[in-house]
Amino acid sequence: MFPVLPIFLLGLPFIEIYLFIVIGSRIGAGATILLCLITALLGGNLVRYQGFSILRNVQSIGARGETPALEMLEGVVILISGILLIIPGFFTDFLALLGLIPNIRKLFITSFIFRNFSKVTMYSIGTQGTSYQNKTRIIEGQAKKEKE
Repeated sequence: MFPVLPIFLLGLPFIEIYLFIVIGSRIGAGATILLCLITALLGGNLVRYQGFSILRNVQSIGARGETPALEMLEGVVILISGILLIIPGFFTDFLALLGLIPNIRKLFITSFIFRNFSKVTMYSIGTQGTSYQNKTRIIEGQAKKEKE
């Protein structure tokens, strides 16, 4: 992941400039700027709405005594999507909107994050017991606190 990040950050301005030139030549400069502003405003409202939705989910899962690991990771993806929407450009807006689609966001989290960080044990404790997201051997049992 980390060797790709510098290439992405260096290539991002070139992709954005290219898209601005192509789209601007087809619809005009004023319409291109207006389209950027509209996507930023609509995307900002969508980020706010989904952010509050994730916050409510985290609170309800926490109230049930479960660990909201997936929901917190979804919150991180929504935050990154919000940052991408602030950056002017069509490619970053496209990536941000992908991060705001719930099914794509969950697919990204489960495929990328859990696969690349599989050494970290991600688990949630709920009423159904403990469920682990990686291939760790599970030995279930109970613990009692002894009096001293």
